[in-house]
Amino acid sequence: MAELLAGVSLAVSLVALAGTLALARELGLARKELRTGVLPFPQNDTGRPVGSRLTALTTAASSGETLELPPRGRTVLVFALTGCPPCDALLEQLRGANAVIDDAQLLVVVTGSDADARTLIARFQLSPGATIVDADRSVSQWAGVSRWPWAILVEDSVVRAQGGSNQLEQLRLVLSRPSPVASNRAHHLAPAVS
Repeated sequence: MAELLAGVSLAVSLVALAGTLALARELGLARKELRTGVLPFPQNDTGRPVGSRLTALTTAASSGETLELPPRGRTVLVFALTGCPPCDALLEQLRGANAVIDDAQLLVVVTGSDADARTLIARFQLSPGATIVDADRSVSQWAGVSRWPWAILVEDSVVRAQGGSNQLEQLRLVLSRPSPVASNRAHHLAPAVS
């Protein structure tokens, strides 16, 4: 009986040790991912699949102009949420942007109440013609976005790349990739807010 208890005790100890080592490994990976800006989230957990064609949607820019989505040509849709610190960090870097990132047109979609979204647009001096107030989340739903901040590169109505980002350089990195994943992990480059 004593040998059986010792064997069970040893087995339990080995399982606990293995669990502790696995947890330590995961924490180390998470620390590395936080340091590099890459956080693990399931693949394709938000946004339409890369390669998919977006359907047409008519909406209004915050200036009141009618907008047809997706825009023609190469466009970066940046989705931000009011009250979202990672979104604010990215919008701070886009402050006063001339509606172009690299060679793509920039269109910022701000989700939140009309008043909060307009306050955010004014605070970061975003162009009213290049912003959309998404108070009813219809534009986010159209694009399949459920985490913020999120960016989608659309070219001729086709999703070419997408991912999360709270810094302009990270945004450029996401958009330079042919898909949101390099392995089985999405390139969320900021804590995404659901």
